[in-house]
Amino acid sequence: NNIKSSYGIPIFVENALKGVFVIQYTKKYIYLDDDDIKFLKTIADQAGIALNQAELYEHNNQTIKREKLLREIITLVRSSLNIQEIKKNFVTQVGKYFNADRVVIMEYSEDSNAFLVIDDYSEYLPSTKEKSFVGVDISADPQFDFFSKGFENMRDLDIQVYTDADKFIEENQLEGTPTEKYIKGYKLEAGAALTIEYAGHIYGMLAVQYTRKGVDITKDDIDF
Repeated sequence: NNIKSSYGIPIFVENALKGVFVIQYTKKYIYLDDDDIKFLKTIADQAGIALNQAELYEHNNQTIKREKLLREIITLVRSSLNIQEIKKNFVTQVGKYFNADRVVIMEYSEDSNAFLVIDDYSEYLPSTKEKSFVGVDISADPQFDFFSKGFENMRDLDIQVYTDADKFIEENQLEGTPTEKYIKGYKLEAGAALTIEYAGHIYGMLAVQYTRKGVDITKDDIDF
């Protein structure tokens, strides 16, 4: 490194710190006078404007994509009475939008108070290398006890999110349990589970899952 002189100018956007503009010298000591500092501040201000415009563009672009997905889902639901077609297209659209490694609709029967066996139409699985949920009976498999027993709480929670599977296991004291075996067996690293509810009735859960580390599920993702 061998830094001789270094100057850092904060980059603000609407009074929020967005970064620091740094200039360094390694060959000799350099003293910047007030005019130089003012000029660097001007550059930092311009960098802040550029960052803000990039954020606005990204946000607007994301909003456009989400509105497009919503229109496609609404069109799908209104144009078909085939529940299998609706489910398959729904999980596929959601999976592609969120770049998920697996999306599953876990249907629930209020009459039998149990989850239904997951069929092929209820899962989006872009890679054949990933383990499939098709044929799994959540209510009968002890690996899913933690989730199925907590399903009633989903009426109040609406959504369950984890971005670090190991931390999730530790915080919920799941070490050595069938649930840990499930998480490890399906190579889950992050995900979200949302209650599917309409007109006071619970129809199941929608699970969006990732087998890759470092996936950040944002508040905007959750709200969407």
